[in-house]
Amino acid sequence: MTWGIVTKAVATKIGLALIFFGAIGTTLCQNSNGEDSSPGLQPQLRGKSVFELRCATCHGLDGLGGEHAPDIIRQTAVSTLSDQALLD
Repeated sequence: MTWGIVTKAVATKIGLALIFFGAIGTTLCQNSNGEDSSPGLQPQLRGKSVFELRCATCHGLDGLGGEHAPDIIRQTAVSTLSDQALLD
């Protein structure tokens, strides 16, 4: 093997490992038990906290979409969903 092939193989393995750990990290950060993460807050602030914890990573802090998920502010299909459907 030449050094170019070895370097490319090592870079590919490192890249795949980073993607794997990134996906695991995103999955672990989401609170899937359905419990409120901050039950003592006012409903508006609790909703903001849930959004920041569970949604903003992909949809962006403003909800206008990000690198991993679409815009959820300007879509009419999203605005008609119930609170529970949005949380799910």
